[in-house]
Amino acid sequence: MKYVKKHARFAAVLVVLLVILVVANGEFSSLALALDSKQAQAKTLYTNNYRALFADAVKFKGEPATVQGRYIQDKTQARQQVSQARNEKLHFEYSRDFTLAAIGENANVGDQVDHFQRLLLDMKRELGYQRYFAKDVEDKKAFGFLVPEDKKDVKSSDVARYLKMLDIVRVVCKGIERNRVDQLRELDFRAVDDQLDKRGVPTKPVAQGQQPFMIGTGLRIRVRATEEALYNFMLDMQRPVKGDRKNCYLAVEEFKFEKPDLLQPQDALIDATILLVAYEINEASSYPADDTQQQQQQQANQPRRFR
Repeated sequence: MKYVKKHARFAAVLVVLLVILVVANGEFSSLALALDSKQAQAKTLYTNNYRALFADAVKFKGEPATVQGRYIQDKTQARQQVSQARNEKLHFEYSRDFTLAAIGENANVGDQVDHFQRLLLDMKRELGYQRYFAKDVEDKKAFGFLVPEDKKDVKSSDVARYLKMLDIVRVVCKGIERNRVDQLRELDFRAVDDQLDKRGVPTKPVAQGQQPFMIGTGLRIRVRATEEALYNFMLDMQRPVKGDRKNCYLAVEEFKFEKPDLLQPQDALIDATILLVAYEINEASSYPADDTQQQQQQQANQPRRFR
């Protein structure tokens, strides 16, 4: 009994050590099994990838999947850069003076209308003395659109639209003057998005809640000019750079030439009706509509990705 009491503490420590050893043995056994499983899985994956590497090399002319993937990525980036450059040239960039940003964010509708009226008065003063401007500048629709006389009927979005149309008129008039067109006889803004959509131009949203990829503002003009002046004017409208302005592309959507005195011509002037369109590009749109399908098709033809 004395012997047991003397060595009781040693026996208790020994029992605890035995319990710990048993538990640890079980834990290490489970860990060893997990490691063996991971090692076998890694070996299988390595073997599969190694075989796929040669399969990809055969399929893609000796290039492994990583090289082919980089090639596709470089090609995609180049395509995106070309698309961005194209969009910049198609986009009609409005002069800052002809936007609401010119008068600050805190301006009310009355201040915005006053700003528009000042620009409109400047345009009347400038064009009223120009030989080519055949319309009376005091006509309510001299510049192709009507403005309500009562400011209460005008919204901030309306003012923004009036400013844009006024800027388009200014660009067109500068082109008329620059290319020596004899007369600008009529200006008429009109909606063209439906017409453009039927022709395949993406002026309608491709998904609910999104803006369309392109928004067109149409301006139909009637001019009288020589054949050479008309040719130069129509080319000028389709150039992004116009004088000191950049990114001012205007598409010639339609045109019609008339020569009433063809049998007995009194002069070399031609009457022309031209529909010009100013585009705004919304790069945040998901256009083209089949872009996702196209990417999925490309991914299906791409080499298998390594994990």
